[in-house]
Amino acid sequence: MTRFRNFLPLVMAAGVAAAILGSPSRADAGFVIRVSTDGGSTFSTVTDNGSATGSLTADVNPDVGGISSGFSSTIANFTVVAGNSKPLFGNTSGYSIEDISITGSFKNGGGTIIVDITDTGWAPPANFRGPGQLTVTLGNNNTAGITSHSATGYIDADDPGTAGAQGNVEFGGIGGFNPNGGIIYGPVTASGIVGNPTTTLNVPAVGTPYSMSMRVVLTGTSGGFSIDDNIHFTPAPASLLMALAGVPMLAVGAWFRRRKVATPAVA
Repeated sequence: MTRFRNFLPLVMAAGVAAAILGSPSRADAGFVIRVSTDGGSTFSTVTDNGSATGSLTADVNPDVGGISSGFSSTIANFTVVAGNSKPLFGNTSGYSIEDISITGSFKNGGGTIIVDITDTGWAPPANFRGPGQLTVTLGNNNTAGITSHSATGYIDADDPGTAGAQGNVEFGGIGGFNPNGGIIYGPVTASGIVGNPTTTLNVPAVGTPYSMSMRVVLTGTSGGFSIDDNIHFTPAPASLLMALAGVPMLAVGAWFRRRKVATPAVA
């Protein structure tokens, strides 16, 4: 979580705004984590402040926007599977952030595990909807038990020019999943087991509401590991875009002013 120190003022602002505006109810939280050990054919699932299926344990984090669970299978054990989303991170402050931390170990020769995280109902203020950057960052805290590590992220957005809701579905974009015909932004993939690999994708203004999802793929044979991955959408505020758009005009204006000074008057 050290990478989120720079986001601390952002998270604090989100918390203040959430206190003023009210926290979302369970009905519109839409925050889910799921795990698969068979390539994505079947999943164990845990929902925010809700029940769990398969080999995942129920969420023990009472906060809306926070999930803390455990997982056990024949190829790996997760002592902690923890995720964070809105209102703990982002949304009301203009940024969309989802984070997942996993501590565990591979066993019995290991294998490959898929971990998906998703949240729906992202609806930041109008001037924080892009254009901007969709970024996936890996946190390789301990990779002793890992031979490969990657994460791929998506946004599934509503099309404001089309009647009816299209995007904003759980796990939208993952594996081509787009049942409502939303606008998918992605994939954006980061991979590697050294350092904190980061990949960024430029995206245009995003319609709301939208879902944001990330698939983490871990492969190992034996030994412990600890990772902390995140996906975040960081659009530039409209005021900043206007300011940047004005820079070329300022340069042109300065050029004309210099030319006027340098040009002798005509009698």
